[in-house]
Amino acid sequence: MSIKKLKSIKKKNGFTSYQADGFKIYYGEKGSVAGDNNKNPEELIYLLQGRMNVTVENKTVECTAPSEIYIPAKTYHKLESKTKTIFLVK
Repeated sequence: MSIKKLKSIKKKNGFTSYQADGFKIYYGEKGSVAGDNNKNPEELIYLLQGRMNVTVENKTVECTAPSEIYIPAKTYHKLESKTKTIFLVK
């Protein structure tokens, strides 16, 4: 058995992120915002807990866990937590 504690890589705008092997884990407080830019690689997001508004280009959709969200590379996007959220980014 092997157990490794994950290190926090960033705390910003109400989110705490952790680097895992091949993906990142985000914990967000209600009202926290991630993204809000177009400087991203292609992203696949798995919303595991909570509810968030997801904006891609000029369209906003409310997502509830469990959901899968695809964000194309170099595309404006914004994730706004409406509740406490947990999601993975691959």
